[in-house]
This record gives sequence, structure tokens and C-alpha cells, in this order.
Amino acid sequence: MSAAPPAAGSVLLAPEVNRPAIKSAAPSAHANRFTRIDVLRGTAALTIVIYHLVGARIGWHFPWREDGLANLSSSGWNILPLTLISLGWSSVPLFFALSGFCIHSSFLRQHSFDSGVFFWRRFWRIYPAFLVSIGVFCFWPIWHLGNEASPLTLLQHVTTAFTLAPSSFWSQINPSLWSVAVEWQCYLLYPVFLWLRSRHGIAKAAFGWFVFALIGKLSSSALVGWPDHAINFWSCASFFSFGDWALGALVAEDLATKKARVLYTRKAGIAVLTVFTLSILSRPTMAISFSLASLVGALVIRHYASRANPINRVEGALAAVGLVSYSLYLWHQPLLGPFEKLGRELCAGLPLHAARLGTYLVMGVCLAFVTLASYQLLERPGIKLSSRLRSKQKKQ
Repeated sequence: MSAAPPAAGSVLLAPEVNRPAIKSAAPSAHANRFTRIDVLRGTAALTIVIYHLVGARIGWHFPWREDGLANLSSSGWNILPLTLISLGWSSVPLFFALSGFCIHSSFLRQHSFDSGVFFWRRFWRIYPAFLVSIGVFCFWPIWHLGNEASPLTLLQHVTTAFTLAPSSFWSQINPSLWSVAVEWQCYLLYPVFLWLRSRHGIAKAAFGWFVFALIGKLSSSALVGWPDHAINFWSCASFFSFGDWALGALVAEDLATKKARVLYTRKAGIAVLTVFTLSILSRPTMAISFSLASLVGALVIRHYASRANPINRVEGALAAVGLVSYSLYLWHQPLLGPFEKLGRELCAGLPLHAARLGTYLVMGVCLAFVTLASYQLLERPGIKLSSRLRSKQKKQ
């Protein structure tokens, strides 16, 4: 029996015999798995907020010696907090792996890939809040030192083109936006990945792109100079970062097909975590630390998402944060300074420790308010509008 023709705008997949047989999990198991994904999202989002809050005070990484190794002796009592901050950015590659996991899990539950539907849904999921935040921070110059962004800057942000060159990779209006832009560019590469998967299988497609990313990051960094930090243009450009994103897709398919790999064993996990930790202590290996962090994140997803025990209260709270994590990530960094200033003003006159605690409470309340407002007024309406417009289009 011949296979049905692909839907309009879909990527031509391999014959069904090459497509894995995906058995639908029980509704409770499926819900539990994706609640755990929200737990990881919430944990990652809060870690990034703390990273941006504390890193601005004590530094983003170890000081480097002339030989390119971390100068631990000069750090004194700051070694531990510097180590934690140095690892704080690793929540960003975890987000990439989580995105790959969720997108590919959705694909596996369908019978075909319609690129038009895929990009339509992704646009309405990402862009409403993204565009509003761009507009706010362009015309309310918090981050860019009182200078209004130019029309070219606005155009580069709306199109996510600002991440396509080293000189503009860090957003002039909100540094956190670089990962949202790269995320969108990973969506553009996903149909290519599906084509590779249909020809060579999920493992070769994912690991092949990952190895290509490692080689590309090391080669480019060797030519332009070893980075001071894991997050930089040559380590995080979309054509390399997709290799990190694809690891989440690999984990999604392996969980769906119950595929076991040596990579998922405890010894392999310890080895990967050790190599990643050592990589942040050297500038040359820092070039691939982002990818190694993505690999660690993929293993965390693989083991944590497959657990069957009930969600506890702490996990439930983190899952609630994970539900609104996109809005939290989108707005937090430029607002940390103004909210901290507000907290200090409100807590002036209190004893030192009480004033600090009160300042952080004010910051937390303000961030929570902005996050929930963005989720309720931008994210959810965007998703509903997407479905409504799509339904009208089908009726016509």
C-alpha cells in the first residue's frame, strides 16, 4: 500500500517503515513527564535570574592567567560563588535542549510535519511578547545607557538578525534576547534536521550536527581568539547551537521509543559532567563548554523526565514558574536594576540585613507581577489567537 502524499508545505519524510513506532503514553504518564519539563524550565529560569543578579557583582567567570587557565589563587574566598556563577549560564543550553525535546515530542505525536502550521504556531507562541519587549526596551532605554535605539537596531531585533554578526550579537536593548533570537533560528533549521533524520536516522542526525558544532566552535575560536566566557557569537551562533538543540530532540525520540544508549548510563553521565566542569577552567575548552552543558542538560532531561513518582510540592512550585518561564526570561535582566533601586528606596532606614532582604522581596514581587502580566496579556492571548485564526483559515 502506498503512503499518503505529504500535506501541503510539509517536509517529505522517509517511508513509514523507517519511522519509529510511537506508542502513546497513558495520559497521566504524559502529563507527569511534561510537568517535569516545566520543573526543569522553572529551575533554569530562576537560576538565570540569580546568575544575572549576582554575576554583575562578583564577576561572570574566573580571572584568566596568561596561559589561558583559570586563576583560582587570586579568587580567594570568592572561589565557591564564582564557581556557582560560572555554572549559572548553563541553564541557557538546558533551555535549548528542553526546546528541542518539546518540539520533537510534538512532532512524534503527529503523522506528518506541516512547515506552515509549525511556523505559524511558533510565531504566535514567541513573537507577541518578544515584539512588545523589544518596543518597550527600545523606547525606554534602561540597558543601553540612555541612548535610544536606532531604526536599524529595531529592525535587526524584530527580524532576529542582530545575532548573525559578532558585533551585534549582544542585544543593545536587552542582552537576554540573543537566546530568543537563536531559538527562533533553530526553528528555521528544524525542517532540515527532519530531512537528515529521515535519511540517516535520529542518532546520526543529532550526533552528526553536535560533532559539527564542536568542531566549528573550536576552529572558529582558534582563529578569532579563545573566549573569556562560554556565551559568545562563535560558540552560540544558530548553525552551531542547533547541535545543542538537537540533543533534546534525540532524547525525546529515545524516550518515546524506549531506546537505551551507553550515553544514558550513570558512568557516562558522570564522565560528561566531569568533562564539562573541567572545560570552564580553560579558555580553549571554554569554546565548547556551551555544547557540553547542553549534553549535560539532555542527560538531566532523559533521567528526570522518565521518573514515575508523583510531583512533590517543591516541584509543583517550580513547575508553576516553568509555565511562565519565557516571560520571566524575556523581561528580567533590564528590570533587575530599576527594581533593585525601587527596593532600596522603599527599605531605606531599615537595619542592613532587613533592608537587603526587603530589597530582594520587592524585586521578586515586581518581577512576578511583570512576568504574570506578560503571560496573561501577551503569551496566552497569542496562543489563543493563533488557534482562532487557524480555525478560520481551515473553514475558508
